[in-house]
Amino acid sequence: MKIGILTFFNAHNYGAVLQAYALKTYCEKLGYQVKIINYRNKHIDAAYPRKLRPRIGKKDFFCPWKWNNIILEIDRMIFSRKSWKSQWNKFEIFIEEKLGVTKGADWKEEVKECDFLIFGSDQIWERNIVGRKEKVLFGELDSKAKKISYAASCYGIDSKLDSLLIKQLDSFIAVSVRESHLAKAIATVKNNIVPVEVVDPVFLPNPQVYRDMTHFVPNEKKYKLFYYVSECRELDRISRYLTEQNELVIEIHYYNTHKIHYKNQLSDVGPYEFVGYLLYADTIYTNSFHGVAFSIILHKQFWALNTNIRLINLLNNLGISDRNVIGFDDWLKKSNELLDFSISDSKLIDLVKRSKNFLNENLKVEY
Repeated sequence: MKIGILTFFNAHNYGAVLQAYALKTYCEKLGYQVKIINYRNKHIDAAYPRKLRPRIGKKDFFCPWKWNNIILEIDRMIFSRKSWKSQWNKFEIFIEEKLGVTKGADWKEEVKECDFLIFGSDQIWERNIVGRKEKVLFGELDSKAKKISYAASCYGIDSKLDSLLIKQLDSFIAVSVRESHLAKAIATVKNNIVPVEVVDPVFLPNPQVYRDMTHFVPNEKKYKLFYYVSECRELDRISRYLTEQNELVIEIHYYNTHKIHYKNQLSDVGPYEFVGYLLYADTIYTNSFHGVAFSIILHKQFWALNTNIRLINLLNNLGISDRNVIGFDDWLKKSNELLDFSISDSKLIDLVKRSKNFLNENLKVEY
């Protein structure tokens, strides 16, 4: 049986490529032939160009309230050119080697060869990311394959269900989402559908999968790892404080700027290196959902700084919401507290079991 996965494989984002890798790996372990479909959302492609350009419109120059953003964009472009090129190439290597996407393949033909299509994971149903004209990721495509959504997501609790999605949900044989608020929203408008809340795909494989996928070992030992999915002043404050306490700090950023000058502030890290830095870190500080997810998977002490509903939902489900702090002052009060993973592990086992059952049962079912 052939399974096709429609997701954000082309996003040069650590969480995006690793969740795609995890879902593909788990489905292959079940004995299926799995293919990540070479469908590229134009907005995702535009967000990760081979050559970095400032994201500035001509009209922006006539809007004084946008001038600060213009300065930041120019700064990002000037200082990130070299590191961006290196990072971009490393992502392309990972996508080719681990995701097995066939470059130049006609996604419409790939879809026709599939018995099942899995939509997700990640924020494939968020219009702010995929654009107003996106149809394929919402399920509107020419295919006789059975359609399943796995851990599909919208951005936040206030995101409204798209009318196209509501219409297309009836064509799915099973629907699962990543957040409880989205499950409730779908159930409210579609009485005939009972969405299942499942974990992000990165939780599905055995953690050893991630240890085996990289051979990268950092030169530094016993370090604090900071992973910025976006720049964060409060993370900066914690990083500076720890450095002043003579702790070894390594920071991973997506872009280089004039503020990044410390030798262990990195912006050219690829997915293989990223996992290596996670594996050997002493403690992880991040404002990333997947940064937190891997901290939990790898049993790394961590602190999160993010009000994103996805991250809050995950920590609440695992009973460890106190690991998400408001900022530096809040963290400093709790900084000596160690996380007992027995609390989260017991809850995570049940969540992962439910998630695996969803895939196992619906990929075998005959309609």
